[in-house]
Amino acid sequence: MCRDKVAQHLGKECGQVEELCKLRCGMKLTRDELRIHVTDNCVQRVVTCEHCDKNFKFCELTEHLDVCPKVEVSCELKCGLVMCRDKVIEHIDRDCKEKEIECPFAKYKCVKLIKRQYLDTHLEEKETEHLKLKLDAIEDIVVKQSELIEKQNKTIADQGLMITKQNETITGQGDMVTKQNETITGQGRMIRKQNETIASQGDMIIKQNRKIETMSQEIGSLNKNAK
Repeated sequence: MCRDKVAQHLGKECGQVEELCKLRCGMKLTRDELRIHVTDNCVQRVVTCEHCDKNFKFCELTEHLDVCPKVEVSCELKCGLVMCRDKVIEHIDRDCKEKEIECPFAKYKCVKLIKRQYLDTHLEEKETEHLKLKLDAIEDIVVKQSELIEKQNKTIADQGLMITKQNETITGQGDMVTKQNETITGQGRMIRKQNETIASQGDMIIKQNRKIETMSQEIGSLNKNAK
């Protein structure tokens, strides 16, 4: 083999020449080994998760499988069911027989926490106790409502007394205004009479002045005749 062909063979063709992995995993292998390495063994090769069908580097797959939502896992409360990881929370909240839940009568002060699978038994065994708790709660509500109504009635009564006093005050003020109006009316009448008297006196004064004027003229005539 000539030198040029040897160089070409070594540069591109020879399967025994060592090279670094093109996926940058750091491995140095022969070309023949690298062909298998990049598809089957390299930690940097891309693989598809068989559960969710998403692509990851092989070195990341194990970490992904720990959180993959489509990997099947057992219920963490050990009820025995197996399901996809992303269904576990919904299962526990809605269906899991091992989940501890509040009694439906918790609002009536039944503080018992029961596994879901035993709820029917609890309701059956505590039926009388639950009924009493419910009746007690209703009684408390009735008492509180009665107290509230009593307070409201007292408030209404107090407001009624206040309105009555205000009406009495308004009536008293109305009587005072009426009296004041009557006084003003009386004073108006008195003023009118006084004006009438003054007018009459004025007429008398005018008449007297005319008489005095007439008498003065008569006296003047007599004095002329006497001369």
